[in-house]
Amino acid sequence: MAVAFSEHEAGQAWAHVLERARVDLPETTIVMWFDDVRAVALTDQALSLAVPSPLVKERLQHNHLHLIEEAAAEAEHMALEKAVQAEDAAIARAEEEKK
Repeated sequence: MAVAFSEHEAGQAWAHVLERARVDLPETTIVMWFDDVRAVALTDQALSLAVPSPLVKERLQHNHLHLIEEAAAEAEHMALEKAVQAEDAAIARAEEEKK
């Protein structure tokens, strides 16, 4: 079963992708192909993006998919770790309240 994260966490994952893209790609590429893209959903299996046109979608898939997938996986791992930590903390609080 896929773990869904908040829209805020999806935005943070996309921000991580953009940070990585800014390190690896020229600024003109960022402005042309990445600036108008936004994250709409994040699960432990996928980062879903809204793109402004079929051309942008095609360019990102063809030229930058590896970078996006790699950076999104890093961000997803960070979000998943935070979710597990939050769940562990909630369990610890519940156990403490039982005492």
